Amino acid sequence: MIDQKTKKEIIGKEISNQKGSFLSSKKIIHPKRDWTILLVLLFVFYISDIIFGIYMYRKITSGNMYVTVPNSELRVEVLKTEKIHTLISDYESRKAELIKKGIKIN
Repeated sequence: MIDQKTKKEIIGKEISNQKGSFLSSKKIIHPKRDWTILLVLLFVFYISDIIFGIYMYRKITSGNMYVTVPNSELRVEVLKTEKIHTLISDYESRKAELIKKGIKIN
């Protein structure tokens, strides 16, 4: 059997192995440390996400985020109706010629 002195030495070694700083524990599985690290990282990510959201909101609302196009470039070109009418009459005359030749046109 194990005597009292040996028991105290084993318990003393286990306690001394568990002591130390929070992050430098010699245990492989350390749930409290792992959860603390995870929660701190999530908190940092959450705060950085909020800061980035505020930054983007301020940039967009200030109007400096997007490039605006001048109204002069957005005007629709006016079609020249005379050219369109001459083109239509040209095709109508071609159609009439083909009909006279006996070619069917849908």
